[in-house]
Amino acid sequence: MTQEVVTQYYRAPEILMGAKHYTNAVDMWSVGCIFGELLGRRILFQAQSPIQQLELITALLGTPTLSDMKYACDAAKRHMISRGQKQPSLTALYALSSSATHDAVHLLCQMLTLDPEKRVSVGEAL
Repeated sequence: MTQEVVTQYYRAPEILMGAKHYTNAVDMWSVGCIFGELLGRRILFQAQSPIQQLELITALLGTPTLSDMKYACDAAKRHMISRGQKQPSLTALYALSSSATHDAVHLLCQMLTLDPEKRVSVGEAL
């Protein structure tokens, strides 16, 4: 399994944090990124490096809990904890577009859940 399984802008946080194994939840994260891009007409997490990618994700969704990072490598966990706690800024999702209704933002939040085990499945999203 490789970190390069997904284009960086659409890479799930567990992959960015060095997970050795991942599930199709990484695809649901990617769909969430694309959905956010369609709403906002811009790439949601456009970074120059994987570290900056994580910075953008945490700026919007907050710092993952230790439980959210259960598949992350130890170095990634230490890095995330050392950065201090960031609170989610989910209201920014409503500012993506006038088309960002409550239902659209709710679905987007379910797709962009930091813990892959809590991320919405394809069936649930449909």
